[in-house]
Amino acid sequence: DVRSDEEWNGTNKRGGPRGGHIPGALHLEWINFHTGGDVPILKTAHEIRSLLTKINFSPEKNTITYCQGGIRAAHVFWVLKLIGLDNVKNYDGSWREWGADFSCPIE
Repeated sequence: DVRSDEEWNGTNKRGGPRGGHIPGALHLEWINFHTGGDVPILKTAHEIRSLLTKINFSPEKNTITYCQGGIRAAHVFWVLKLIGLDNVKNYDGSWREWGADFSCPIE
């Protein structure tokens, strides 16, 4: 889950019917993959891998990125591919689809 902390914890539903996140999802906001400053620059592969380690990310497992509508998730998908991860997919329906389907579990 690459959304903001508020989207992750459900306090910002962004107009959707439910807030929260997909059970078992790891959380790392997409902006953390960039340096600060007026012009964000992508962090190095080493820095990105370090961030992933801090959230107990396992590169051996299949990874599915998601956000609210798939755009931020597509960016992180690209970044993960760029640093050499092969087993990555982007859930293009993202939270907009999952959160609107009341048969889907949430945390």
